[in-house]
This record gives sequence, structure tokens and C-alpha cells, in this order.
Amino acid sequence: MVFGNTFSISGCFALYFFSMDKILLLIAFVTPLSIYLVDPEFNLGISIPAEPLMFGVLIIVILKLIGGFGFDQKIIRHPLSLSVSHTLVGFSEYSN
Repeated sequence: MVFGNTFSISGCFALYFFSMDKILLLIAFVTPLSIYLVDPEFNLGISIPAEPLMFGVLIIVILKLIGGFGFDQKIIRHPLSLSVSHTLVGFSEYSN
């Protein structure tokens, strides 16, 4: 049984490096099925397994940006990306 878990975990890590689109599809699939775990003492919660998968995608994107890989300019200039970034900036300005 240990080998089955090892292969599934190593397969998931391999998908991060070789097939990011499959990881994004996996995140979209498991998000509605996630279990929310809460620690009332510290008022912290995490949605398992969606949030750790999203954190892994964030780490890989940051490592790729540090390594010299850039974003396609079409993604940055897309109207939806611009709308989301303007909304986030607006929320950060009026949050105080």
C-alpha cells in the first residue's frame, strides 16, 4: 500500500513540472469536493485538497518567474486580467 501512495504523490509532483494544465483541471475538479478544516483556537482554516494544490501552482509560477521564464504579454493585456487587477487595486485602496 505504501508504493501506491508514493506513486500517486510523485505523479502529482511530476504534473506540476510537465503538465500544468492537468493540475489546473484537477484543481477545478476537486474544489467543489474539498473539505474545509478549521482550527477555532487560532481562527484558521484550510480547504483540503484544493488550497495546497493552488499553493503548489503559486510556488511553481514564482520559481519560473525567478528562473527567467516570463508571461505571455497577451495574458497580461487581456481584458479579464486587467479587470481583475483593477478590482484588486480598488479593494486594496479602500480597505483601510
